Amino acid sequence: MTLLGFSASAVKNGNVDRMVRTVLERSGEPYEFVRLSDLNYSPCRACPHECAKDNLCTLDDDFGSTIFPCYTCGYGHRCKVGGFFDRYGEEGIRTLKITPDLFKRWEDFPEIASGIDRLAGKISEKRL
Repeated sequence: MTLLGFSASAVKNGNVDRMVRTVLERSGEPYEFVRLSDLNYSPCRACPHECAKDNLCTLDDDFGSTIFPCYTCGYGHRCKVGGFFDRYGEEGIRTLKITPDLFKRWEDFPEIASGIDRLAGKISEKRL
């Protein structure tokens, strides 16, 4: 059995990437790590002039359709679509100050690190 670990973080080798990789590595199982932000893909765009005739997607990307990552839009932390806006809202956009506190690493929090170890152990025990 091979485990699949996915990360959709825009930050390469950031907290999410490292967490997923750590769980996979510590599980003791063979694994594959996939960074979704490295891929070009999109959901169905329902373009009837393209796929309706044979029900096959004809758009060209890593999964058969096309999209460009939203992080290339240039709006950065002012974006009202991404996770920053979901977490901090309009007030966060107006008042954000970039400080080192915004860039904490999960490894610096013992309770999170032990949770990662517990999760990896459960995966190894269950051999999903």
